[in-house]
Amino acid sequence: MRVAQQMMCLAFGRGLVAPFSIILISLGAIGATAQTTLMPPSGSSTATGRCSFKGMVSLNFDDGNVDVLQYAVPIMRSSALVGTFYVVTDRIGTRGYLSASDLNELQRAGNEIGAHTRKHRDLTLLSEDDVRNEVAGSKAALGAMGLDVSTFAYPFGSFNGRVEQAVKDAGFVGARSTNSGTNTPSTDRFALLRLDMNDATTLEGVEAAIQGAITKNEWLILAFHHVNGAYAGRPKVVDLVFFRGLAEYLAERQVPVVTNTQAISSMLNCIPD
Repeated sequence: MRVAQQMMCLAFGRGLVAPFSIILISLGAIGATAQTTLMPPSGSSTATGRCSFKGMVSLNFDDGNVDVLQYAVPIMRSSALVGTFYVVTDRIGTRGYLSASDLNELQRAGNEIGAHTRKHRDLTLLSEDDVRNEVAGSKAALGAMGLDVSTFAYPFGSFNGRVEQAVKDAGFVGARSTNSGTNTPSTDRFALLRLDMNDATTLEGVEAAIQGAITKNEWLILAFHHVNGAYAGRPKVVDLVFFRGLAEYLAERQVPVVTNTQAISSMLNCIPD
């Protein structure tokens, strides 16, 4: 299996914009990228081939919306947080979306860039060739931009066995769904669970979910689409007060915040205690 060969080795309701160069310089101090070199996050400990899978959180941003760069990234920078950005490749550089340069600079600063297909179509409704074009094609397109890409997110969270196999065949090490929940080493890494962040999400609810994941030694993925004060109250949009409060909570509680690839690495290197 290609992956083996490569790697031997919930919903709850409810800024400052720094120059991008400053954002990147600050984010660059966070740490090295870990897109293709799968290293376990610092919370893991290993001994005689076993390890304890520690609780952790990932911040996911879907579709490549430019407001995430304008509003979320400066807040992340101030709290030394990294994220995983899933982009639709045919939208890159178009109005309202991140450019190839943006993506490369984000990745160099320690963030992960992942694939979200070429056109954001429901993969379960497509022919085998079209699925391959959307999945493998998006990975190839990002690679041609100089980006290392290891993980995938299903558009609309829609997938089946055929689609999952296409993701594996394309060389991805894992994929995220839109099903709610937390992840453990026994979770199917090609059907990863997440908690949706939207206009109805409350900070108190998310803090409780994070505390639960940390207590139970689980991986919680928080999935965002838009972080934008100008559009607060619209579906799929979280406002700046919420996002800043979340970032501060994560930093103050010293919650391990990792990219999806880093967390998958911990899954692969762990046999649960």
